[in-house]
Amino acid sequence: MRLKGWTFRTGVAYDPTPVRTQYRVPAVPDNDRFWLSAGVGYELHDAWKFSLSYAHEFIKDADSALRPSATAPEAIKGNLIGKYTGSVDIVAAQVVYRF
Repeated sequence: MRLKGWTFRTGVAYDPTPVRTQYRVPAVPDNDRFWLSAGVGYELHDAWKFSLSYAHEFIKDADSALRPSATAPEAIKGNLIGKYTGSVDIVAAQVVYRF
């Protein structure tokens, strides 16, 4: 939507995870997530443009059920059974000068 130099943006996204429960590790406790975002931009004149945006990720709670096989080198590390929770906030700003 534009209104005399102003631009308004919104968005929603669904991002399914490729990681299955039996392979989820603490370093990357990924799971399905929904994104909501909003942004505003203002073009002062042809040379200057300013933008600000915000996004929030709602991440579904993730279970971990790592059980290494008895013959794998990781067998001595044991099992990792647990649950992860999380969310992400992203803020971005931009200034453009054209010459």
